Amino acid sequence: MIEKDLLARENFDLYESCVESGTAQFSFNDFIRFEKSENIEVINNRDSLAVISLIRDELEIYFIGVRRGLRNQGVGKKFLRNIIKLARDRSATSVILEVNEKNTIAVYIYRSLNFKCCGIRKNYYYKANGRRDNALIMRLKLNAVT
Repeated sequence: MIEKDLLARENFDLYESCVESGTAQFSFNDFIRFEKSENIEVINNRDSLAVISLIRDELEIYFIGVRRGLRNQGVGKKFLRNIIKLARDRSATSVILEVNEKNTIAVYIYRSLNFKCCGIRKNYYYKANGRRDNALIMRLKLNAVT
């Protein structure tokens, strides 16, 4: 049990270094829960982190991020390619995620890897100023070239 708690702490600390202040969607307790879950997997790549789930033939990315000091160096795109390969290796036929429509860098990366917008969640993300941003739901069909 203590080993899982230590791993959860390590993953949470990396997660915090990947998100902007005030935008965290997960807590330390969530990472403890992830370690106990059979359906959720945390991938810690030392400089990047993903929280994923494979249900039937669809891999969903709940979170993907890169440590703040390493952004805009191709680390995230390479990491995402590895997750796509993992999805294929596990016989998934698609990868799905959601992203804040204002996160133009992430949206650009997803589109460059052939993710397509398949829906919008209106006013999904809460901002400190009381405003809300839309979430784009994006899907990659794994027969697409990446």
